[in-house]
Amino acid sequence: MNITMSSSVLTLVCRKMLEFFFSFYMKLTAMLTPLSKRRQPAQPQTKKKYDSAAKMREKRKDPAYVFKQEYLRTMLRIQKEREYKPTHSTLTKYQITLKEINEIRAKQGWDPIHVFVPKQFTPTPGNVIQAEITAETKLALSKYAEEQRLRIVEKKGAVDAYQ
Repeated sequence: MNITMSSSVLTLVCRKMLEFFFSFYMKLTAMLTPLSKRRQPAQPQTKKKYDSAAKMREKRKDPAYVFKQEYLRTMLRIQKEREYKPTHSTLTKYQITLKEINEIRAKQGWDPIHVFVPKQFTPTPGNVIQAEITAETKLALSKYAEEQRLRIVEKKGAVDAYQ
């Protein structure tokens, strides 16, 4: 009896036999190996999650960082938005000059802008004001305060009489 097999059938049979012997070998070695020497399954390594929100909260606690971030946001907005016109308080807060803004706008091919920036003044400290108050000024202030008090008393009396 002569059995001829095609090569594909022969390959399939060989593969099945190999799978059987390999699984048998694995089971046999698992039974014969003591528990202490068996390999433990590898623990999946978890990546540390980068918490960007916490990192940003930490950075925003620093006032210098917040100032720089808002300055850069304003400058980017000046560069990107044609219609943006910063207020004078923004210009003074971040020490941006109209010359800088108009140079940026000229590079973009946009018309220059004009923002009224009031002159900054340094208020007179309280101790200087106190030093300038003389006896005459104190007398005048006390008379004015007394007149105001009397007006209030008169108005109160008029309201009481009306009721």
